[in-house]
Amino acid sequence: MKRLSFCIEIFFPIFLQIKKDKQKINLKLKLKRNTNKNQKNIPNRKRQINRKIQKTKQINKIDNQQIKQNHIKNQPQINKLTIDKKQKNKSKYLNMLFGKHKSQIITKFKPFIALINFEALSINNLSFK
Repeated sequence: MKRLSFCIEIFFPIFLQIKKDKQKINLKLKLKRNTNKNQKNIPNRKRQINRKIQKTKQINKIDNQQIKQNHIKNQPQINKLTIDKKQKNKSKYLNMLFGKHKSQIITKFKPFIALINFEALSINNLSFK
């Protein structure tokens, strides 16, 4: 029994390390394969993303101009405008997340999605308590 436990103590971490190394090598190989497949489409994706960024910049410029003009005219409406702008930004993000190019854009906004999921979980936990 002592010999068996001694062997397990020595060799088990080594086996674990070998498994981890194999997994890393497999991941690297998968990444190489995927990059070779996707290299043809990279310029198109860049163009599509740049177009979306330019559109959002234009929309933001227009929104900012409208807010400035309304601020000069009458101050009480600023709060409504800022709320509307926030809602527009949320809808932009949602359109980007669930739009045509879902797989490309979700990778960019993964932290955003994780935050949403985390907030939802915390709300559920609070409601159960």
